[in-house]
Amino acid sequence: MKEQNITSTISVLGMTDHQIKQAQRVAKTLGYGESTAYTSTSAAAGLYCLPLTNAQKRGVLVQTKELGLIFIQGAEDLGLD
Repeated sequence: MKEQNITSTISVLGMTDHQIKQAQRVAKTLGYGESTAYTSTSAAAGLYCLPLTNAQKRGVLVQTKELGLIFIQGAEDLGLD
């Protein structure tokens, strides 16, 4: 299969109250419990999930135009930088 160079943009949107509640349910399912905080002023507006155990890594749930609600962990979040 020939390699393709595809460039696309993901648009991060702010969340409605309903979407924040949905993201909180997802965070609980992922094991973050109540250890979350929503911010709309960060580079990625979303529900930030803070680790409760050493096995967890921080991440953020964001609402995107293209993919809906997604969970993001970057290299810094995973301690790889």
